[in-house]
Amino acid sequence: MVVELYAELRTTFQDRERLLQEAEFQLRSLRGVYETMIEHTDTLMEQLDAYREYLDAVRAKVGQSHTNSMYLFRKPRGSHRFTHTQLEKDGVIIETRGIPQSKRGSINYTLQCTGPGVFTIAISYKGQKAFLEKVVRLEDLLEIQHLQEPVIDLEHVVLNARRTLMVLSRLFMRRESMPARPISRHFNTATIQNKGATAKSLD
Repeated sequence: MVVELYAELRTTFQDRERLLQEAEFQLRSLRGVYETMIEHTDTLMEQLDAYREYLDAVRAKVGQSHTNSMYLFRKPRGSHRFTHTQLEKDGVIIETRGIPQSKRGSINYTLQCTGPGVFTIAISYKGQKAFLEKVVRLEDLLEIQHLQEPVIDLEHVVLNARRTLMVLSRLFMRRESMPARPISRHFNTATIQNKGATAKSLD
């Protein structure tokens, strides 16, 4: 009798443990879906901000709206520097060509806004002049967003165009009335603004 009761209790506990494990697995799956939806929403919001910025820039260039042009670049136009590892971890760099793994840690990427909707991406080794510079225009970035895998080819590295647009938007196109959002779950605005962090403002 005792043996049968023990066996029944053991089976009951095993069933409950199995149900608990299944519930935990489903919870993790739902949490992953939720985080993916949030990140996708953030991406769409960044694209919307970029389109608004582009329209403001066009209006400013043709002189149709002096009022709207006043809202351009509420944030400083200074340069911002990031490491290769940082951008790679954040999904901005998706391919590296011809750069040995041992040297990637000494490479910096400097992002700068040089005018309405015009940005410069410079690649350099620490303490040296940039060995590659590329001008990226907001209108070109927006034009390729509809592609399945939009990229920016910088010869030595290939950048994810959507992630690049998100970074540029949060560095240079954020307006004072809009709350800051992290670039990704790994890379937030506080990291960019903190002088002691890896990403440093060079204003």
